[in-house]
Amino acid sequence: MSLHGTNTALFINCSISLSTGCLLIFIILFHHKDIMGIACTVMLVAVVTRMLTLNRGEKHVHFFMLNTKLSKRVRHAAANVVRECWLLHRTTPKGNPAEHRRHQRCLLDAIAVFHHLRFKEKMLSDYISEMADLSKMQTICDISNNWNKSYEELKQRILSMEQKLDELSRCNQQTSELLSQVFCPRSPESS
Repeated sequence: MSLHGTNTALFINCSISLSTGCLLIFIILFHHKDIMGIACTVMLVAVVTRMLTLNRGEKHVHFFMLNTKLSKRVRHAAANVVRECWLLHRTTPKGNPAEHRRHQRCLLDAIAVFHHLRFKEKMLSDYISEMADLSKMQTICDISNNWNKSYEELKQRILSMEQKLDELSRCNQQTSELLSQVFCPRSPESS
């Protein structure tokens, strides 16, 4: 097997995605001699990934649409379960056993699809609530950081005021000494 064939096989096995691991393998295999190519590819991936990220509002809309689509699929799956149950009830094992077994299989398949979709719906709702909790936590952290910043600013202002008060006290002391020298002159004999 040639080296190029190995590279192609690995490239196909990676199933080209934007994940960093696969892209790293792709870069190393095809651009291992060209450092500039690696750097350019990494920068391109970083820029594209940054552009593709959704903000908080877009994520909420996206998950709302996913939830709506999934709930519609769950309703259809539930209707399929009811339909298959009715068809199973309508066919008796005495009439045509093969048809009865087929309806039993269809009913079990419909139930499995329904359970799978309900599980996906539950996972999505858990993820949405977790995302809301994360946004609340982020808000709390932001408020805490703002309080800490305000506290530090207040502390600096208090220290600055204390320094100014000390300076004013020193100036007041010097002024009072100068005034006492001016108004209470010393006699030349005491010098």
